[in-house]
Parts: sequence; C-alpha cells; structure tokens
Amino acid sequence: MIRYEIYCGLAVGGDNRPEIEANSKQLALQYADELLGDYTYFDGHGRWKGDPEGTLLIVYMSNNSQAHLAVVNLCERYKRENNQDAVFYTKENLESRLV
Repeated sequence: MIRYEIYCGLAVGGDNRPEIEANSKQLALQYADELLGDYTYFDGHGRWKGDPEGTLLIVYMSNNSQAHLAVVNLCERYKRENNQDAVFYTKENLESRLV
C-alpha cells in the first residue's frame, strides 16, 4: 500500500480571506473527487513564505499502479487553476491491514 499526503495551501496570492480559502478548498476537493475517489482530508493551518494560510491535507492510500499519476495530476491542476506557487505531496510505502 502507498500512502500519499497532499498539502494544498488555501490562500491565493497572499489573500487568505475566508471566502478565498473556502473556494480553494472546494476546488481541491472537487479534483480529489474526480481523480482519487476515496480519500480522507483534514483542515489545518500553516505558513507559506512566512504568511499564515489555511491548509487542506488530503490523505490517499492505494495499491493502484496509476495512483501516483492521479496524485501528480491533482497537484498540477490545483497549482495551475488556483494560482499556487507550489503544491507539496509525500509518498510513503506502508504495510496495512483491514480488520
């Protein structure tokens, strides 16, 4: 099983007004619905270049050989369409079991 964590900053161009961050979150979750299907997300707070902003953390686990491509596609689309400097993601191999 591979676990991906995708960190989506929600401010746009340094603008972290609640309505801007709400629109960013909606866009990121729309892409996650389209590209990933099953996932978990967490609302958080972080900093980018010293400025505070909301952060959406999407956690996705898959054995699918196309999973990495879907994650990269989500990151690239979100970065481009939401005017982000970057979208950070991690990839970790793990052992898992359903009980």
